Amino acid sequence: MKKLGLQVEEARSTEQNLQKLQSARIAAYVMQDMPADALIDMLGIQDVRKLPLPFSAKDYFLPFSRNFYAKSPDLAARLWEQIAKTRKSQINTLLKKYNDTL
Repeated sequence: MKKLGLQVEEARSTEQNLQKLQSARIAAYVMQDMPADALIDMLGIQDVRKLPLPFSAKDYFLPFSRNFYAKSPDLAARLWEQIAKTRKSQINTLLKKYNDTL
């Protein structure tokens, strides 16, 4: 963000930044989509608006060897599906643990 010429203010935690945003001490805050949604819900913040387009996007991959995928395409697909289900079901718990450590 600094490279874009934007003024950047740092804080100790995501929660502090969201509180600064809620109290209009900062105009915007950039964070990952799912953690943002979960933390905003967990903190009961209602007067902030999430923009519809991401600031940036980054893909993460779980690579399989060609040999493994050729032998087990169904298993590879099930692993991806389970990762997505686990992420959705565990995100709030993981975010709370993360936030408590800050």
